[in-house]
Formats: sequence, structure tokens, C-alpha cells
Amino acid sequence: MKKLSTVIIILILEIVFHNMNYVNAQPDPKLDELNKVSDYKNNKGTMGNVMNLYTSPPVEGRGVINSRQFLSHDLIFPIEYKSYNEVKTELENTELANNYKDKKVDIFGVPYFYTCIIPKSEPDINQNFGGCCMYGGLTFNSSENERDKLITVQVTIDNRQSLGFTITTNKNMVTIQELDYKARHWLTKEKKLYEFDGSAFESGYIKFTEKNNTSFWFDLFPKKELVPFVPYK
Repeated sequence: MKKLSTVIIILILEIVFHNMNYVNAQPDPKLDELNKVSDYKNNKGTMGNVMNLYTSPPVEGRGVINSRQFLSHDLIFPIEYKSYNEVKTELENTELANNYKDKKVDIFGVPYFYTCIIPKSEPDINQNFGGCCMYGGLTFNSSENERDKLITVQVTIDNRQSLGFTITTNKNMVTIQELDYKARHWLTKEKKLYEFDGSAFESGYIKFTEKNNTSFWFDLFPKKELVPFVPYK
């Protein structure tokens, strides 16, 4: 029988995270606190939606300004993505949305839903919703001439086997979402972190460590109750 493995992804960062007020420092989890792929599969869940989340191309934009707003905590941008021409991002609260409203921003994220934006005109039963929706992913616009910054990602498997790779960003201030996507995207393509029917691993977490040694982590796998998996904040 194949031994089930635990994977730990660690990013040690020399750059500034954006909106760190919304993330609390955490001690490392114990292994029995992590969600297990086998529990999720036993509950008739698949990793198809998770895999799609981290293999689909991200929404990206530089120096864009929102074109409109639907709710007080969201902003809608004229960004083309696949066959859509608008992207709506939902922020933590109204204050954060107002902070970015009508200003040039950079955007990076992955849609969690499609055909989710109400048309500009008042909708009727014959109109179709359009666009795609994502969470967060905004920073104030940075210079187009910023040099790429290399970030080393350390991967530990069962506290023994380890590997490393690099991801890049050309921003001085970056969102957790961007680095999380880039790390999981690489591991999904190269090490089968997510497959339709499961994973090459049983459990794991991704950990971010800042220069002041403050760290926080996210479980790599959904809770067994979240069947089917729908991307969430």
C-alpha cells in the first residue's frame, strides 16, 4: 500500500505583504489538525475544482481603474479574461473598497465563479449575467519598470525529502493570493499536488514567513464537509 505523505510548503519573504491587518500570526499546525485527502474522498469529494483553481490562468491587470461598482464592498474592472470583458473583485469590507475606488491598481487573482456580474443596464429576464468574480487581489499600481524579485519556495515531504523552486513577482508590495497561486500552480503541474481524483499527498499546508519571523499558514486541502468544493475566502 502506498504510504500517504504530508507536504509542507514554506515561503520566506523579503518583500512586503499587502493588507496584513487581515491575517493573524499562527503557530505551526500539528499533523492531526490538518485536513486529509482520504477523508474528503471517502465523503465522495473530488479535487477537480481545486485543481482547476490552481491550473487556470490568473486574472492580471496593471494600472487599471474600476469602471463601476455593484455592492459597497466590491469593484468591477474592464479586464478581459477568457471570453469575458469584466472582472468583479469582492473586498473584505466597504472601507477597503473605497480605498481602491477610482484609483490605479494592479490586480492578480483567480476567478471562483463566472457569469456573475449584473449587466450595466437594469437586468430583465432576457438578459444574461456576464463577467467573472474573484476575491481581493488588489494593490496600488506599481512601476512597470520594477525588476522581477525571486522568491524561494521550500518544500518538505514527511520531514525528510525536500525540494525547492523559485517564483517571481515584479511588485514591491504583493498579495498573499498571488504568491499562494504561483506556489500551488507549480506544485500541481510538477508534483501533482491536486488531481481530479485526489492528490499525490494526504495532507499539508502552505506557510508564509516574513522578515520579522511572523508566520501564518493555510491548509492545502478542503474540509471533508465541503463537498462539492467551492472556492471561498
